Amino acid sequence: MKRAVPVAHRPLYREQFRAMRLSKQWETMLREFEIRCAFEGYAESAFDQGLELGCGRGEHSRFVAFYSRHLTATEINAAKLKESSSERITFAVGDAQCLSAFADASMDMIFSSQMLAHLTRIDDCLKECARVLKPEGIIVHTVPTRTWKGFNVLLFYPFLVCQGFSRLCGRVSASAPVQSFNAAAPSALDNNLRPHVSGFSLKKLFPEVHAASAKGHWDEFRKLREEHWLGLFSRNGLDVTRIVRLPFYFGYGYRFRPILKLGNYLGLSASTAYVLQKGKSEPTKPSTSR
Repeated sequence: MKRAVPVAHRPLYREQFRAMRLSKQWETMLREFEIRCAFEGYAESAFDQGLELGCGRGEHSRFVAFYSRHLTATEINAAKLKESSSERITFAVGDAQCLSAFADASMDMIFSSQMLAHLTRIDDCLKECARVLKPEGIIVHTVPTRTWKGFNVLLFYPFLVCQGFSRLCGRVSASAPVQSFNAAAPSALDNNLRPHVSGFSLKKLFPEVHAASAKGHWDEFRKLREEHWLGLFSRNGLDVTRIVRLPFYFGYGYRFRPILKLGNYLGLSASTAYVLQKGKSEPTKPSTSR
């Protein structure tokens, strides 16, 4: 892509690390920080209608909702969605690859966090985003980088060792009533939209390939390069208006803190936020060589 796009880099600094003690606290702080960086320059309620895709449990949707008067937060995995709808946020079950419940040019803002790589039909999702976006609206997609992938694999077995010495416990909240924009959406899926397998499996002893369309770790590493994302956005009629390099982390919570701090000090980035708008030209057909 031969164009001048503003690029900002937002690592974590010492003050963000000082009060961190628990992984859950770390994750909440990290997501809020990423969202604030991605929407830098936009005021509270800057957008009328917002749409979040792949909101997960929904606990971080309030950070996205800060920037819109009303946010519709969707998640395909009904079993994962736990938050209740409120006056400002409507939680719904739906597939990001089919937004037929939303009219053309009905959204002022669309957001997703680390979701695109988990889709098998990314082009369908991006075309749908472009369809439901208003002419002057924006889309913000955050996606993982090669740096995240490399550290995620390198630290996998040290993480298993740490996990073996930890007593893990969790609290499951009651399911909250939500709408469904896609009645056929399955209710027990993993992050790559595959049926969730409970209990022990030999696959859990090896690092996971996170990108649903990747054939292996090397193919995933190749697809996480910036040129790949820019090409996907361009061929689906979306222009990149700003790129934000987000903080460094590697998917294992607040473990390995010295590495987390060093990576941010060195300016490494685990994910990138692409701020997009509708392009002037028509979308192109995806290459058959994918």
